[in-house]
Amino acid sequence: AAVPCCNIPHPPSSNFCHLCTRRCGPATPAALVACRNVHRADKACRKAVCADCFARHADAAGWGDFDVARMSREWVCPHCSNTCPNDSNCLQVAKVGMEFKAKKEKISKLRM
Repeated sequence: AAVPCCNIPHPPSSNFCHLCTRRCGPATPAALVACRNVHRADKACRKAVCADCFARHADAAGWGDFDVARMSREWVCPHCSNTCPNDSNCLQVAKVGMEFKAKKEKISKLRM
């Protein structure tokens, strides 16, 4: 379950968008909205979503306004809320990994 941070120091967010992997470095911090989820008392999520991906998915995901989310101490990323869009890079990578694992298992069964 996602838990927004309260008084726990939050580490700096990633410089890459979790959905498209676009780099938005320190020179453009306003281009990312950072997750504020705290998994445990000592571990916080560092994932971020870029302005373009946020705008593309905000209505369907119910994220609201980018500037409001960026300033919020309660915004939780799609990864933590298990709502990554189907076209997101993270799901594509996971899909390829699962296909690779299935092929590897099939080959190992053939060799037996």
